[in-house]
Amino acid sequence: MRSLRVRRDLRSTAAWQRCLVFIGVSLAVVACGGEPTTIAEPSPTVLVPPNGAASEPILASESGPTIFFPKQKPVEGERVVMEAELIGELAVIEGCLRVTSSSGSDTDYLLVWPPGFRLSAASDGTHVLNGAGQVVARAGEEVYMGGGEYRYVEQLDEYVRRQLPPGCPGPYWIVGDVVSSTKTTETPGPTIFFPKQKPVEGEREVMTAELFGELAVLEGCLRVTSFSGSNTDYLLVWPPDFRLSTEGDGIQVLNGDGQVAARVGEEVFIGGGKIGYVHRLDEYVRQQLPPGCAGPY
Repeated sequence: MRSLRVRRDLRSTAAWQRCLVFIGVSLAVVACGGEPTTIAEPSPTVLVPPNGAASEPILASESGPTIFFPKQKPVEGERVVMEAELIGELAVIEGCLRVTSSSGSDTDYLLVWPPGFRLSAASDGTHVLNGAGQVVARAGEEVYMGGGEYRYVEQLDEYVRRQLPPGCPGPYWIVGDVVSSTKTTETPGPTIFFPKQKPVEGEREVMTAELFGELAVLEGCLRVTSFSGSNTDYLLVWPPDFRLSTEGDGIQVLNGDGQVAARVGEEVFIGGGKIGYVHRLDEYVRQQLPPGCAGPY
């Protein structure tokens, strides 16, 4: 009788162990079930009110809607960009920052921004800032941008796909270096674009060719028509400390000392050099170029 009782105890122990194994396997199956989780890297931008602390973003439910801002992968050296053109209204649609093309196709593009760009919430709306911290576009306004179209998500690299939120389908516009609001202005009255060269430490390197012609505003572009016989109109890219002024008599260009260096409608002499194509300009300058202001530069 004693030996039988021992065997029953052993069988009970074995059954209890099998039960534990079964429960463990069941839990493992449950834990592995359900939808896969994708970790977005980097995380979407959550706008913070102007007085909020940038280091402590407020949840979307407290600060307004979350706006996703996918970016292209940073690269070393100069980026390769596409050079198609897109003009349309920049709008936030269900958390997606998109442009509706005004070319007649009525296509909504989800925008994938250059790596140095960022989103900002200000008292007057949602702004896009370029790598130099300049406002290049505002939600609700018409914008111009270079870049190119990808129609399918499979065409995007993995870095971008990880950032794409649910509910923001393609087609996708891979934003180039040139982005500007068609309402951007630096002076009262008509819009006059005034692109500048990138500030540098120490003495700037300058080209030493000469240009002589009339300074004129042509469709918002400040240009000089050469008197050399070529009749070429050059779009001017000014030194970093120059600025435009409408105070006093007409439209004037002021140098770094605040002195009038040139007036629109007058003949001017300018030192510098020619660049024929937009892709030869550095990124800092390309980000400032407005629509309809073509080279040479």
